[in-house]
Amino acid sequence: MSNSGFELRHCKVGDRLPLWQGEPFSRAALALFAGASGDHNPLHIDSDYAQAAGFDDVFVHGMFTFAFMQQCLSRIAQQEYLDSIKVRFVSIMQLAEQPVCTGTVRQAEQIETGLRVVMDLSVCNQHGVPRLTAEARVTLPFM
Repeated sequence: MSNSGFELRHCKVGDRLPLWQGEPFSRAALALFAGASGDHNPLHIDSDYAQAAGFDDVFVHGMFTFAFMQQCLSRIAQQEYLDSIKVRFVSIMQLAEQPVCTGTVRQAEQIETGLRVVMDLSVCNQHGVPRLTAEARVTLPFM
């Protein structure tokens, strides 16, 4: 997942952000995320439990999908420049789906302290089905 020399500072309204694809979510990754996050909800790690609750199988933690989106965002804007993120969980990311992050610049304006950029982001599966949408606001300082 490389940003290929992408510079957010040079973007204009309507510009598309680089496309990032992650590895398909695996059972091992879900178990590791559960351990790291402390979220041991059996819907994410126990197939029998998930099936008894009416699901086909375990599914990805919403915050794991969000963490992927944040990783993508950090490739184009350093964390200290992040002003806010508003997230909407649209649907469940399924086991073995590959996350794909895309974005568009909605606003770019010079302000007193630098350049404020508002981006619309989304994480979809490999088939383009949205799983998470977000609005991120960053302020890039003058260089």
